Amino acid sequence: MAAMINIKELNDTLGESVKGNGSSVTKSKFMQQAQRVVCAALVLLFGYVAHFGPAGFNWQEPFQYHPSFMVLGYGLLMVEGISTGKLISKAPSMKDRKALLAKHMWFLTATIIAVLGAYAAIYMSKNAKGKPHLTTWHAYGGITAIVVLVLQSLLGYFIYFQLPAKFDLSIAVRAQLKRAHWYLAIASSLVGVAALWLGLASNFAAVKLAPFTRFVIAAAFGALHGMAMFYREAP
Repeated sequence: MAAMINIKELNDTLGESVKGNGSSVTKSKFMQQAQRVVCAALVLLFGYVAHFGPAGFNWQEPFQYHPSFMVLGYGLLMVEGISTGKLISKAPSMKDRKALLAKHMWFLTATIIAVLGAYAAIYMSKNAKGKPHLTTWHAYGGITAIVVLVLQSLLGYFIYFQLPAKFDLSIAVRAQLKRAHWYLAIASSLVGVAALWLGLASNFAAVKLAPFTRFVIAAAFGALHGMAMFYREAP
């Protein structure tokens, strides 16, 4: 039935489509757990410095939620979503594949919510202070990453809910959509990491974090996204 989810095609969409990244290195179980620990640590660190750093604490200041939500989205949630998607092709059964597909989709949805929450926080903060929007390279990078993420997510939903089949698109077009979903994920990841690095050079980061801490965060964030994108996941 057209309305039912075609598990084999979804497996091809979110599993096989990422095999062309040229990676021959498999991420071990230890590396997978270490990735989660580092992601969680970055989220907690940003949450702490945003609210309890030397610049003071104010629950009513929206800006302080911006870095926390953005790191939550582009750190823990997006990295886990990418890693989960790359496990689909290795699932031992159709039931497991379907579960991984659903998990991948929910991680993607949670990423969008967190990232849009981060954007809302900075938007409200600038409005409240009467400051102009999009005046730095960090802001340009951030809004670009969000736009690409939304496009990639919409394409993912389009594929997940079998709309290509419902619109009777050719196999060749469906294959191009699958590749586009993966390439947009890479683009969103790269631009997001670049935006975070630019944010670490901002006055806010300079007040909140020591130079060495900023360097460690930048390196960790880049390594996490590099591992998620270009390492194969161990089944």
